[in-house]
Amino acid sequence: MKLLLFSCMLGLTAPLAHGNLSLTVYNQNLALVRDVFQIHLKSGDNRVEYLGASSQTEPDSVILRDSTGQHPFEILEQNFHHSPATQAWLLSQFEGKELAFAVPSQDRNRVKPTLITGRIIRSGYVPDGDPVQPIVEVHGQWQFSLPGEPRFPAMNPDTILKPSLNWVLRSSKAETMPAEVDYVTEGLNWSATYNLMEPDSEGPASLNGWITLENRSGTDYKNAKVQVMAGDVGQSADNMPQPETPRLMMATLAGQSAGPEASERSFDDFHLYSLPNPLSLKDQEIKQVSFIQAAGVKTSRTYLYDGLPESRFYGRLDTSEGMDSSPNTKVRLEEEIVNSKTNHLGIPLPAGTLRIYREDSEGNIQLTGVGQVQATPQNETLHLATGNAFDITGERQRIRFQSDDTTRVLTESFSITIHNSKPEEAVKVQVREHLSRWKQWTIVESSDSYVKLNAQTVEFPVIVPADSQKTLTYAVKYTW
Repeated sequence: MKLLLFSCMLGLTAPLAHGNLSLTVYNQNLALVRDVFQIHLKSGDNRVEYLGASSQTEPDSVILRDSTGQHPFEILEQNFHHSPATQAWLLSQFEGKELAFAVPSQDRNRVKPTLITGRIIRSGYVPDGDPVQPIVEVHGQWQFSLPGEPRFPAMNPDTILKPSLNWVLRSSKAETMPAEVDYVTEGLNWSATYNLMEPDSEGPASLNGWITLENRSGTDYKNAKVQVMAGDVGQSADNMPQPETPRLMMATLAGQSAGPEASERSFDDFHLYSLPNPLSLKDQEIKQVSFIQAAGVKTSRTYLYDGLPESRFYGRLDTSEGMDSSPNTKVRLEEEIVNSKTNHLGIPLPAGTLRIYREDSEGNIQLTGVGQVQATPQNETLHLATGNAFDITGERQRIRFQSDDTTRVLTESFSITIHNSKPEEAVKVQVREHLSRWKQWTIVESSDSYVKLNAQTVEFPVIVPADSQKTLTYAVKYTW
């Protein structure tokens, strides 16, 4: 917990008791910090100082309030200080005051320097600017240099080394009361990572999810209650997400325990995940906490051939002949997981990276795929592209093209061949086609059945025998 010191406009008050610290971390390099503590006010104007705030605090986001609503006070002034503790800055704290200076002795037999006193007229410190010459009064005369090495009195290190928030508060009476300080800071971030462990044969898998927290805010947070929020919170252009920094990844596999899980609840149009226990997060630290552990998860693997994935409908007629074949031969591997309670999941899953592990015939764990999970609500299906198949390839070629502007009809036909080199295993491949020339189209010929996915996309489910190939053909007619 941060050290809290308070001073009255006329003198110091007693140190305040420590309070409760909590963080809400967003996956946009942003966090909301909340701290509750006791303050001691005298009647009249009081200066209150909160030491140890983040150096990346947004000053205009700071809120100080009576969390109970029973002890009103008036905020006259609010300040945020985060200058580094340099000699010039320390001198600025003594402007108008006397300070001791150590002057080296000219006598070779004298080891200790001579101490003289000078009054700081101007420190030379310029916030966010280049320093200027200091002015010091020594023996009734001003000089534009320091007479020696300044010797500062002992000070609380927190006071000079940590950023601080301070206020001038006006109170109608003397009282001790709880106060809450809230502020937004950059430098805190979180992400979700998942590890899926599949057995070497057909059967259910285990899924472990981790919340990875990063603290690069410039301050430590001790024994904090932590929540992370999934969703994109609107923010100013100055607070757009920063490029990701390398993260430590932890592969938690079946049979390993990761402790209590996080709880989840909806909030506004977002989802809040509360970590089960208070934790300490040091500056420049990366910490991981388990938020989901599920066994008996059923998964399904699909193969997808999208011969011309860049082809999309842009709302205008396209009668250009274009290419007669596609250079893409890769068949994509996709993993599908139903996010439901019957599948031992059933909580909203935040976006993140998922790694798939599988045991080989010798019982060794191998990494078989890495993909990006999109935010997946409860009872939706998670579709994860994990790589490209080695033994399955595709070939797409246009075999006929005819366009007639007079009749406003365009017809083209395609031949798509899927090659399966697996010696003992038949595969099912979804062949996806984008009918993107115009919004009015009809498939007039087809060797295989198809499913319409949306206004411009169809899929042909194709079974390819082991060590064989399968060719499908279709013709589509556009009218306008």
